[in-house]
Amino acid sequence: QAQSALENALELQYDPQQVRSILGHVHTLKGSLKEAEALFQGLLKDGIQSSDPHRGLVTVKLKQKDLQGALVEALNVVANAPQDPASFLLLAYVYEHNGEGERYGYGFQGDQAIKAYKRAIRLNKHDVTPHFNLGMLYGRMGDWASSVKALKKAEEIDPSHVGVKKWLPDVQARYDQAQ
Repeated sequence: QAQSALENALELQYDPQQVRSILGHVHTLKGSLKEAEALFQGLLKDGIQSSDPHRGLVTVKLKQKDLQGALVEALNVVANAPQDPASFLLLAYVYEHNGEGERYGYGFQGDQAIKAYKRAIRLNKHDVTPHFNLGMLYGRMGDWASSVKALKKAEEIDPSHVGVKKWLPDVQARYDQAQ
């Protein structure tokens, strides 16, 4: 139904680039990756001056288990929006995947993801998301001290953050046990 409504919107003269972008995201969610990729690539060929097609292609490439393609697109997002913390969150997310498309799977680029999260934090130190994600990443890597520190910073920013409430006690216990 959503796809049909979006296709009708094209006929009603809504902003065709925006409609095509949304339609690309709908195809991605449906798993119609070739259609999504074609829509996002078409937007780029049309010269759209937004990072959105690149962002969409990151998701498509990750779902296709094309880590290199996802990385190229994430770096395009960073190049197009270097002052946007979300660009670096996306880049970190890509680095958290391995060549098989598994998040945190063997061989993921944790050190690169940490650098990207730290860049997002430098751009907006009051955003809880990069602090929380960095804390979770450190935990995945077994660095309990850094994990606790990042999660406590996230808690300081947003004491009601559901993820922090859920994970900080466990991470703190693992840290205490390692001491």
